[in-house]
Amino acid sequence: MIFQRILGGFGWLFSIFAVLSFFYEWDTSRIHYKKLRAKSPYLYEEINPKYLEIEPRDYLQQGDTKTIRASLISSVMGDRDIKALWPVTIQDIPDAPNFIECLLESKYRASMPCHKSRYEKWANLGKIQELIFETDFDLRTNAILFKPENFSGKLVIYHHGYAGTFHETHRHLEKLVAAGYLVLVFNTPLYGDVVRFGENKLISSIYKGTAPDDIPYPTRFFFEPLFAGLNYVLSKEEIQQVNMIGLSNGAWATAVFSAMDPRIENSYPIAGVYPVYMRQIKESAPAQLKKNMLEAASFMDMFVLAADRSGRSQLQIFNKYDRCCYNNTRGKLYEDAVQEKLGLIGGGDFQVLIDTTHPRHKISHWAFDQVLAHMEARS
Repeated sequence: MIFQRILGGFGWLFSIFAVLSFFYEWDTSRIHYKKLRAKSPYLYEEINPKYLEIEPRDYLQQGDTKTIRASLISSVMGDRDIKALWPVTIQDIPDAPNFIECLLESKYRASMPCHKSRYEKWANLGKIQELIFETDFDLRTNAILFKPENFSGKLVIYHHGYAGTFHETHRHLEKLVAAGYLVLVFNTPLYGDVVRFGENKLISSIYKGTAPDDIPYPTRFFFEPLFAGLNYVLSKEEIQQVNMIGLSNGAWATAVFSAMDPRIENSYPIAGVYPVYMRQIKESAPAQLKKNMLEAASFMDMFVLAADRSGRSQLQIFNKYDRCCYNNTRGKLYEDAVQEKLGLIGGGDFQVLIDTTHPRHKISHWAFDQVLAHMEARS
């Protein structure tokens, strides 16, 4: 009898714990929990008055977009011939022996957990390729190209952010492939699979944004693989539409790359890029704030450059209750200023959406649906 009571007590405790855990993790209750725990009303719900006193138009240059873009490219890439950048190796997966029939995620390929099961049953998936890129200091990184059997003629570049890999978004990537998109995916360099890591200790500091000032154009290391990957795909496939999606630091990469490369027609930075004047502590990654880059073009300028002609667009999405960063509705403060500038130059469309469906640092199903619908509408 005592033993049964003990078991019954443990059963009740387990049930209570399970219920509490559910409500703790459930997005709806989690949002309310975070609102109650917020140390400031300006964290999620209200706009700090100091931002209302700032005119976002003051951060837009008056020069023509071609000149601003050329200056931005020069400040980031130096004298690199971006049209000549190319992968050093292209290999099929799972045929490539280094992959052991897997999509690997390893620290310099020392350990190799297999992610093949996430991808092998995708609808409409025809082929997977690995593209390997080489930068200075003997660093080799990679991207993965998912090729659909029935191809729509549209390309999506996806760029993941810090502290994670693109494997975390495999459900969104699967939907893109199922819809006929060719999908080229990147991790932030030094996250996920690094094919070869040089012995030079400056590599880590470059990607942290703390490299010595005598390293020329350190920001280019983020973008050389992107130029090379896009050059390769456009040379091999008949592409009718080029889109780019980025999460967190990948959103920053998306904003900068789509400003530099007018081949990107529709760009979607998600939870990862604000103008410098409204950034808070967790939103100030040093690599994103290099002086020479921002002197060439502010982030406000970059938003304009990403949609500087008819047919181009940028749709930014922020998670209002984001546990990490880039939360609140601050993005709406500069939306009209960017669209107004685009109207003056005969540009395309710019829009900011606020995701209120969850409290996490991610691309939600709601946000992904907005992106997919936007891309389809612009086909």
